[in-house]
Amino acid sequence: MGHRYQLISRRGGAYNYATFRKRGAHHMKRLLLLPLVFVLVSCAGRPPVPAPPPGAAGPVTPFAGKWREIKNEDKPVTWDKTWIFEGNTITIKDGGRTYTGTFTYKEDREPKEIDILFEEHPANRAIYAIDGNVMHIKLLDSRVERATKLGMEPGYTFIMCEKVKEEPAR
Repeated sequence: MGHRYQLISRRGGAYNYATFRKRGAHHMKRLLLLPLVFVLVSCAGRPPVPAPPPGAAGPVTPFAGKWREIKNEDKPVTWDKTWIFEGNTITIKDGGRTYTGTFTYKEDREPKEIDILFEEHPANRAIYAIDGNVMHIKLLDSRVERATKLGMEPGYTFIMCEKVKEEPAR
């Protein structure tokens, strides 16, 4: 009758029922909790990524924000001309005129590329470089091929813009 209640320990010895109640019960509880903990941890997984709020802009681009054109073909721009990038939308405000379009860019190319498309205008395949708060962009003018290096060159328009510092909200 004694062996019916005996358990084999890890060391090969036997526990009787009384010993099991004193020593083995807490070991058994731990063994039973281990699968439960494993199941809970594996079901937890990673927390879900919250969805962006409705109307939120797309990913932030290196162009994001407002840029003031300061040079066009090495001549200073003396009137108010700004380039505004939000998501994949570009808005150019040139005096009293406003042009709105879309853009795509490729940072992995050398030189870096940007394609700008305004309604009723052909796509403009350009190159760019951003160095801190200064952006250089070389657009097609009369040429058909995308430029291969920055700087002034016949057939292209070379523009320099300066990032406009955002005023803190009051």
